[in-house]
Amino acid sequence: MGMDRRNGGVFQEIELEDNTVFVSDVTCEEMEAQDSLEVEGNLWCHGTLESDDRVRVRDNCSIGSAELSGSLTVGGDGEIDKLNANDDVQIGGSFNGGTVNISGSLTVGRDGKIDELEENGGVQIGGSFEGGTADISGSLTVGKDGEIGQLDASGSVTIGGSLNAETVDSSGSLTVGQDLELDHLDASGSVKVGGSLRAETVDLSHSLTVGDSLEANVLDSSGGVRVGGDLDADNIDLSGSLDVGGNLKTQVLDTSGSVHVGGDVEGGDLSLSGSLAVKGQCRADKLDSSGSIRAEQGLEVLELDASSSVKVGENLRADRIDVSGSLEVEGNLSCREGDFSGPVQVKGNMELGEGEFSGQLLAEKDCQGERLHFYGKVVVGGLLNAERLKIYLCEDSSAAEVGGGRITIAQEKKRGRLKAQSIEGEELDLEAVEARVVRGNIVRIGAGCRIGLAEYTQDIEIEPGAVVEQQVRV
Repeated sequence: MGMDRRNGGVFQEIELEDNTVFVSDVTCEEMEAQDSLEVEGNLWCHGTLESDDRVRVRDNCSIGSAELSGSLTVGGDGEIDKLNANDDVQIGGSFNGGTVNISGSLTVGRDGKIDELEENGGVQIGGSFEGGTADISGSLTVGKDGEIGQLDASGSVTIGGSLNAETVDSSGSLTVGQDLELDHLDASGSVKVGGSLRAETVDLSHSLTVGDSLEANVLDSSGGVRVGGDLDADNIDLSGSLDVGGNLKTQVLDTSGSVHVGGDVEGGDLSLSGSLAVKGQCRADKLDSSGSIRAEQGLEVLELDASSSVKVGENLRADRIDVSGSLEVEGNLSCREGDFSGPVQVKGNMELGEGEFSGQLLAEKDCQGERLHFYGKVVVGGLLNAERLKIYLCEDSSAAEVGGGRITIAQEKKRGRLKAQSIEGEELDLEAVEARVVRGNIVRIGAGCRIGLAEYTQDIEIEPGAVVEQQVRV
């Protein structure tokens, strides 16, 4: 069938039964077309445009309401208050829409502004996109910035610039070239943000990658999270790994994967099933980990509970420590209460209130406390001192000096000896000890001891099997 070519003009109502081409601008109140419609100029339809076939406008169009069974192609800008299309819609310039429902794809060459968008195909906007609500079953691609009240997408979402939204619910991947700022993010696919991410809640089933900083109230992810800058979130719950290039600040962290932080950590309650590696300093109220811990510039916590290895690059300060794995401290160790069932190595000084050691202690300098109990091997390069000191030897041990109030040193299963230059306290109960000098008020020297000089003020007891070269009451 041929084309019916007509001149444009101003019309009240237009009814078209054949394929029609208007060779110039058309202005009307209502238009109904049963076959294809082409306008070689601008189309201004203040009321309703109904078409059973394709519609093509060479230049710009402004339509109150469009009910289209076929495709719509506009070469310039388009403005439609209400659009229902069963096929593809292509706007060469900018598009301003009120309520838009499209079964096919939507392509806008420049900027797009739509109050309500429901689309079953893909959406591609070359410039910026501003929307109230967008429900998209296919993919969404925006070349520049996006500002959307509520975005619900079943396919992938790609924003070339920044995205500002209230709520984003995405079943596919989400990629934002620059910053992402929103209230709530719920994504089943991977999320990648080139700049910073700021949100109230982030709930993810897949991985999250943020090029710069991340700030959120709640971060919940089943996949891995990688943040290039700082991460500041009140509550973090992760099933995958966490990699932070800058500093980490949180009130609650619960993760079953590994955690790596390039800067410092400041936290409240940290619970980890995987490893923790901190390049800077780690400060927290409570640190509970079944994986390894490494803090290169110091660790300061109220409570430390670790069942694997702990390595601290500088000083370790805590109110309470419970470590069942190995512990290595490059600097000083200080705590009010400590329970150590694995090997402990400290290159600086140790200062404790109460300490239980059931493994091996290697302290290069002094070790001091109120109540210290050792079961195993003890090697102290300086002074070992406590008001109440008990050492049950399982291996050969040593200390430069031993001091305190009540001191008990005994063999466990007849193994091990302790060597010291001097031992001085109020009450001494010694077994398997080699010392140049021992001094005390009440002194008991048991089997296996070799003492050069024993000085006492009240009483001394030397059992058979002990060797004391000289004893002096002072």
